Amino acid sequence: MTYLDEEGILASNLETFATLVRKKYAPWVAEARAYNRIANQMQYAFKVSPESAQDLFCSALFVRVLEYTQTALLLIERGLRASARVMLRCAVEALFNLIACSADYKTAVSFMDADLIARKKTGEYLQQVSGEPLKAQVVGKDVTKRLKKLADEIDSLDAKALKVRQLAKLADLEDWYLTTYAYLSSSVHSSVRDLEDYFEFDQDGKIRGMVNEPSDRGLELLILLAVEIQHLAMQAAAKTFGLAVDPHAQVHLEAIQALKVADGEPVREPDS
Repeated sequence: MTYLDEEGILASNLETFATLVRKKYAPWVAEARAYNRIANQMQYAFKVSPESAQDLFCSALFVRVLEYTQTALLLIERGLRASARVMLRCAVEALFNLIACSADYKTAVSFMDADLIARKKTGEYLQQVSGEPLKAQVVGKDVTKRLKKLADEIDSLDAKALKVRQLAKLADLEDWYLTTYAYLSSSVHSSVRDLEDYFEFDQDGKIRGMVNEPSDRGLELLILLAVEIQHLAMQAAAKTFGLAVDPHAQVHLEAIQALKVADGEPVREPDS
């Protein structure tokens, strides 16, 4: 067995820590895993038309939401809170895209067209690489021709860029963008406030040491958020593919909503 002071979070005894977390948060973990099983099974009922941009993107985005939220749950169980928040932020962004595309097939087409702009922007960034050996490797000799072709396609399709907030508004989740997404983004950018996870404070708020180990504190709301994201994703997928959401999902959702967070305050009501 290897230990954290030897291999960090690659250490084999992290699984022992995960077992302790699952025990400490047993009701939360049980409901989240039960809900996840239902969400995971839903994807196998999709009937996807390869000719439909809406079907293709909604199915792929649903799978992406599952991948991110399931990864987040694995990280949460191992006390890796910052990494879990990063995964949940990725899941929220995929959720915006999913619900926006599900709400209107024209948005799904616009989502596809917007990729041309993103690709053109990437090519323009690569042209700014200063190191000649790297520039030759990543850009190639025909970059100008490729950028011209992309520009022509953008003009012919009248493609427009789609920003994250715009997609959140189209998904009727702008409040999520302003709150949950903004909060989780702090971990993506390693902001000063987010780095406080690695400091130990005394009762007067003064730093008294560094903490570089997984933590089992305050995992409830991260678990709840993973379930909320899957809940909204299932609703969008059900709408797109004409499916009914398994009624047991609502049972598990209500059960996890009824749990209390560590300080004894009730959790917030999720959007339905």
